[in-house]
Amino acid sequence: MFSANFSSIKVKKISIEYSFLCSVFIFLIMTGLTSYQQLTGVYYRSNLLPVNILLEISFISLCLFQFLKRISLSDILLFLSMLLFILVSFLIGSLLSEKLINFYDFLLIYKSYLYIAMLPLIPRDLMSTRNLYFIFKILVFGLFFKYIISILLFGISRPSLFYENNFELVLPICLFCVLKYFSVPVSKVFNVMFFTSVILSLSLSAIGLLVVACFFLYSGKGFKENLQIVFIYVFLLLFSFTVFSSRIDSFDSIDRVVFFGVFLSEAEGFSTIDWLIGKPVITALQPSSCEFLSFYRSLFSSNDPNICFSVILHSFLLRTLFDHGILGLIFITSMFYYFLIRSLGDKKISALITGLVFLNGLSVSSFNNIYFLTAFLLIVSTSNSLKSNGLERYDNVLQPDLRE
Repeated sequence: MFSANFSSIKVKKISIEYSFLCSVFIFLIMTGLTSYQQLTGVYYRSNLLPVNILLEISFISLCLFQFLKRISLSDILLFLSMLLFILVSFLIGSLLSEKLINFYDFLLIYKSYLYIAMLPLIPRDLMSTRNLYFIFKILVFGLFFKYIISILLFGISRPSLFYENNFELVLPICLFCVLKYFSVPVSKVFNVMFFTSVILSLSLSAIGLLVVACFFLYSGKGFKENLQIVFIYVFLLLFSFTVFSSRIDSFDSIDRVVFFGVFLSEAEGFSTIDWLIGKPVITALQPSSCEFLSFYRSLFSSNDPNICFSVILHSFLLRTLFDHGILGLIFITSMFYYFLIRSLGDKKISALITGLVFLNGLSVSSFNNIYFLTAFLLIVSTSNSLKSNGLERYDNVLQPDLRE
């Protein structure tokens, strides 16, 4: 007969933060899977809830919660320095502006700096690799079934679970890269679901990021792996070309080309100082540029519907060059790379994640993207586990000491 000594039962500790994150993701996935309302002839409601705002609140709340628990003096100084920089910039903008600055317009321009202020507050031991893998699986599960249902049952050609798929797919792509790089055995089922979701999204931005990621992750592998990557590459490139060809009538009709043309028009009057540090705080685009982009009137100023700011250019790289200059772009990119390498201790994977998000900035909001920030939070908060032992064995949660 065996008797269990329950005094020696060991229960694996699950952090409050991890439980909170899991609850948030599961809840938002459920509200996404039940949202298919058509808003216009083109757009559908991705989710029943304002996911971007909820994720931003969750991100900032978790960081500030850690601030109350444990943080080094150097990290406190960086946090306060970035907040001081944002405050001073707002005051300077208010003094230079003839009208009262709308804080929301200002925040959109300086959001990446606010995110940087939060980075030193993220601890590196909130979650285990097993926890990260679980979150990746529930994300892929939600994306896969939302995209399948959207396409087959509702005829939605560009499905999304939380927000536009150009934005949301950065999250699972970054997690996939980290799991693969640290040799976490992602099951074949979830591999297939993940790749299928990216392809079904019809997002050229996401497919392009996946192509770059696969080249980095699979190059230099054995013969079998090289055959797999060649197949994936050929398929993704042909598929991307087909999607690209079906969307455009001419090169000039591509929206990102239009945005780049508007930026070049704005940059004609740039001085050397403007190229280095950007235009004065919260500078509006020329009226002719705003009028030309009037189709995107929802992105016009919250304070004055007749003016627009750099956010209307969509591309993070163009927006940052306009507002913060070359030095600002270098600073923002370098800070995210620094915190990744500080946490993961590996230059290659840190460069890959930073590079992918930088490339995402050719199309959308890159380092301003809350879905990247969420991926960043998950990766950094798992970094100690990733570096030490990779994926833990799936032992029983309760492990009684059985004795004769």
